Amino acid sequence: MNGEIGKLSDEELILMLKAGSNPAFTELYDRYWKKLFTAAANKVYNLEEAEDIVQQIFISIWNRREELEIHTSLSSYLSVAVKYRVLKYLNASFKYQHISD
Repeated sequence: MNGEIGKLSDEELILMLKAGSNPAFTELYDRYWKKLFTAAANKVYNLEEAEDIVQQIFISIWNRREELEIHTSLSSYLSVAVKYRVLKYLNASFKYQHISD
């Protein structure tokens, strides 16, 4: 099944994910984790925080899988998710730095 699932489109995998498919989630994770991690790491300059940002995105996707609505490509959706999580992290870091100063 793993070889076959790798041939499915993102849209097909999302439909399977909505039905609770662990293999579909794993395939999406494997497809996009490195790209998302690289994008986050290039903005936050902290590999642990970048990894946490990406993990939180995938946790959120799994937790919301049944009502997940993606109106663009999955790649675009995930890129925007990283952007917002990075901004949230940077904002929190800035506020913390400002308070500690």
